[in-house]
Amino acid sequence: MRSLPLALLFITTVLPGCSSDPEPAPPVPPPGVAEITVEIPTMTNGSIIRPRYTCDGINLSPEVTWSGVPEDAVTQALILNDPDAPDGAYIHWLVYDIPPDVRGFGEGFGKPFEITDSGAYQSLNSAGDLGYSGPCPPDGETHIYDISVYSIDRAKSTASDRSC
Repeated sequence: MRSLPLALLFITTVLPGCSSDPEPAPPVPPPGVAEITVEIPTMTNGSIIRPRYTCDGINLSPEVTWSGVPEDAVTQALILNDPDAPDGAYIHWLVYDIPPDVRGFGEGFGKPFEITDSGAYQSLNSAGDLGYSGPCPPDGETHIYDISVYSIDRAKSTASDRSC
């Protein structure tokens, strides 16, 4: 089994969402904008990702928790992204329509099911698979992975909601 030099960057998401290098001071949200703190209990910011969560292991999604969701949230979304991917951003995991009272997912939650027990939906990742796809950078490369949670204060639109 090859050794993967991986690092995870925890993002404190400031809506409408932004990220920064771990060294600068965290961004200060504008007045009226919530700050959501995202944590992966088995990792720390900048740490090496354990093989069990990568393509070299069992490709299991890690436990993820978050706090700071505003009370007026209608839904939430989670994105695990690799901005260092050779072809640009690579989405490893996208979960949307997360109920507003959910504050995390347990280890292995990202199994390939479209609709989850919580009522959230998992989308196709950049590999074309449903659910979580663990980090798998090319040999010898170190990538930084961003995980963000977004709070959304309005329901998703449907075709009947559009006025065009």
